[in-house]
Amino acid sequence: MEYACERRILPVNPLTLVKWTRPRVAQTLDLRVVANPDQARRLLDAVRTQGKRGERMVAFFAVMYYAALQPEEAVDLRRDHLVSLPDDGWGEMRLTHAEPRSGSRWTDSGKPRDRQPLKHRAPGETRPVPIHPELVTLLRHHIKEFNIPASGRLLVGPRGGIMTDRTYLGVWHRPGRRH
Repeated sequence: MEYACERRILPVNPLTLVKWTRPRVAQTLDLRVVANPDQARRLLDAVRTQGKRGERMVAFFAVMYYAALQPEEAVDLRRDHLVSLPDDGWGEMRLTHAEPRSGSRWTDSGKPRDRQPLKHRAPGETRPVPIHPELVTLLRHHIKEFNIPASGRLLVGPRGGIMTDRTYLGVWHRPGRRH
């Protein structure tokens, strides 16, 4: 609108004439919609029971629950992002990028996902994330069970490629998931 005013296409920016007040938004977490630890364990167990595909997906859903990662952060998680996975206690990961799904028509590479800086962070900025002791144990098991190389993706699809939303949503929406 400002550009149209500069070019003298519009005499005045009409948006400045609109009176609008931002609606109030709840600032607290609604615990009625967040899984508690027992529910989360049951959800992960239900994922685990879905055969080889489910077993591989447990760590994917676990990093979203225990470390509050977004799916695009979980997809990009690499083994070398795991700063510490101690035998006992809390660990740490350091996120560097995310791979949001935009669709192949909207990415520079022509692939469904392009690696991007973390959301709301400058390029090159990282985000340290504490790893809950239960997640530390689960990730140690995942690395050993699936023979994850030191520089490889931590979470991959059933055929070893990038985790797709179709893969993880298929496991998530599979009937019988909610025991």
